[in-house]
Amino acid sequence: MKSLQKWTLGILILGSLTAGGAAFAAPSKTKAPRRDVTLRGAVVDADTGSPLACRLYLQGADGTWYFPHSIGGAAVEYKRQASAKLVEMHTSLTAHPFEVALPPGKYTLTAEHGKEYLTTTLTFEHSENAKPLRVALKRWIDMPSRGWYSADTHSHRSVQETPVLQAADDVNVAFPLTFWLTKAFLPPVNGDKNQPVAVTPKPVYADPTHVYWPLNTEYELFTVDGKSHTLGALFALNHKAPLQNGAPPVKPVAKEVHGQGGLLEIDKHAWEWTMNIIPLMKVDLFDLTNNHIWRTGWGVAGWGIPAADYMHIERTAEGWTEAGWIDYGFQNYYALLDCGFKLRPTGGTGTGYHPVPFGWGRVYAHVEGKFSYEKWVQALNEGHSFVTNGPLLMMDGVFLASKSPATKNGRPANACDVVGEASSVEPLDRIEIVANGEVVQTLAPQNRKSAQGGYTSRIDASIVIAESSWIAVRCFEARADGRVRFAHSAPIYITGNGKPLRPRKEEVAFLTKRVKDEIARSEGFLPSAAMAEYREALHTYENIAKTAEDRVQMIDTKSAEAWQAQGEADFKEGHIYNALESFDNCLRLAPERKPYHWQRGIALYYAGRFAAGKAQFELHQTVNPHDVENAVWHFLCTARLGGIEAARKQLIPIERDARVPMAQIHQLFAGKITPADVLKAAKAAPETTESGEPMFYANLYLGLYYEALTDRAKANEYIQKAAVRAKQNGYMGDVARVHAERLKLFKSIVDGSR
Repeated sequence: MKSLQKWTLGILILGSLTAGGAAFAAPSKTKAPRRDVTLRGAVVDADTGSPLACRLYLQGADGTWYFPHSIGGAAVEYKRQASAKLVEMHTSLTAHPFEVALPPGKYTLTAEHGKEYLTTTLTFEHSENAKPLRVALKRWIDMPSRGWYSADTHSHRSVQETPVLQAADDVNVAFPLTFWLTKAFLPPVNGDKNQPVAVTPKPVYADPTHVYWPLNTEYELFTVDGKSHTLGALFALNHKAPLQNGAPPVKPVAKEVHGQGGLLEIDKHAWEWTMNIIPLMKVDLFDLTNNHIWRTGWGVAGWGIPAADYMHIERTAEGWTEAGWIDYGFQNYYALLDCGFKLRPTGGTGTGYHPVPFGWGRVYAHVEGKFSYEKWVQALNEGHSFVTNGPLLMMDGVFLASKSPATKNGRPANACDVVGEASSVEPLDRIEIVANGEVVQTLAPQNRKSAQGGYTSRIDASIVIAESSWIAVRCFEARADGRVRFAHSAPIYITGNGKPLRPRKEEVAFLTKRVKDEIARSEGFLPSAAMAEYREALHTYENIAKTAEDRVQMIDTKSAEAWQAQGEADFKEGHIYNALESFDNCLRLAPERKPYHWQRGIALYYAGRFAAGKAQFELHQTVNPHDVENAVWHFLCTARLGGIEAARKQLIPIERDARVPMAQIHQLFAGKITPADVLKAAKAAPETTESGEPMFYANLYLGLYYEALTDRAKANEYIQKAAVRAKQNGYMGDVARVHAERLKLFKSIVDGSR
């Protein structure tokens, strides 16, 4: 959990039940006297008018944070700041009115209530004559009515706070880590960070659908016999008595936890010992929405064991991107599933330590009939679940066709129907079906807007399997801010054609290397019993390797040139993610081409992977230093990540691009001239040149310029003008046409006409 040791000294660690009302701001040597006026308000359900518990953010125009307290209920303040931008300052409130003393002035208030209500943000002036605020939150989907109930499986908040947090963020089930130890061999009953509370082994209900289990343990081991030697983290959930076994060795821990009816959960895939202990402990759960995924921003770029080359994980000079970190987690999970470890996915936040609210990443499990804690845990353990940090993904299931010969309509007997529904607050970008670790089908979401304000897409697809398989579904929101919001279902297992599932050789090689590296690193630190366990884990993977196959991939049947052509064709059809996959397959066969691959950079921009796009254009600059277009696309990615001013400061200087009006376009993005100057230069040039039409390029880059300024009307105006001349301007003409079509699609979604 505490994987940020080297830089967390500056994190403010405060969080408690409070009578509240305090402000939080950077210390100042002199403070002008202020005259506070009490603000009162209430958060209600927009449809029923009933009081609603919530998570509340309140900030003054000067940047000061304020923390209301509850009138007649309870409030919990939470204050974490990892950097200037990674700030989590909120109050969790029960369903009662609130009040707070504020100096007169302008304020912004944001209220949230879990994943099933729309966020409400208000900007208001506060004065002595201010009326009470009424903040209405709109429910856009009702998951419990469909039998789905949520949980946060990684919480370092106290048992006293937990019911308030559950109410505020509508988390049905919680597992506060009442036992927490950081030293090897120390038994949890004597853990060095245990909560000072007496707990009994029974569920604690706040109401019929909100409950927490009070006996849960985190082994998070950083030292061995007083010496620094990080092992990693593991959760024991739902055990019935304080655990007596320290670790390592780990098999006695697993026996004790499972003997008490508990579940073992892997915290993060990139801890040192993770791949060693999974085969030893028969681990039950794998945290896909782990505690490095935050509401406030991405901030953990440089942590963890490196990925394997075959994974092609997205990185920048700083380290993992958020998309890369999440993809790395997916691919670790898939490798383990392919090796036969039937881990069920979970979601947790690490709240109490990281700048992230309770329940931000969570797991939903489906309960038949009336809710109970026991039925929910059973559903989680059986994999009737999905994890999310945003969208909601409800799978009806995967259904195998009859094993009789193909039907008259040609449908093969080994076809699988994949059926379900994905819903989200923002429109979905894509829905992907994953089989045995590979994306086998990408679906375009319908994004039908509901009367309640969300978007819904039915999943009704068919895939063909050739062997026993596991199948899962994942979906991603389309977000202008470049953040990753996803949902991922639990795997469903299908037996096909009598052939067992076999892992790929590169997957087992990765897992084996992880274990070998950890054995080498731990020699001289761990006792002989622990090292014997590690060697047992290695032996398990080596036996699995005997069954692994060089799975014939489609990538091997085409040349790099063919994959490049396929990627360009995919892009022209608007299939951005297919294009990226084809481009990446090209680079797998010809990695030396990566610096030259500007087309991939453009595709990354349209996929919303701005950090990776920026890195691609920086790499392209090393082989093509005189291209204004490369500098502009780099600017566009940078602007999406950090704003226009940051993009201008990082604008790549370009000389000797003689194409008209490229010099003017560069000056425009630098903020030195106006759009009219670009148009004037283009109009003065010949209508057609060897490098294309000057007016086409003027319109294209003016459209992109206005898009960076978030002026949608002007962006659309110029992009549409450029798209008219698409056929005459090669690949960049296709870029203009694809962009224009995406703008039309976006407008139809926003207008509700789709």
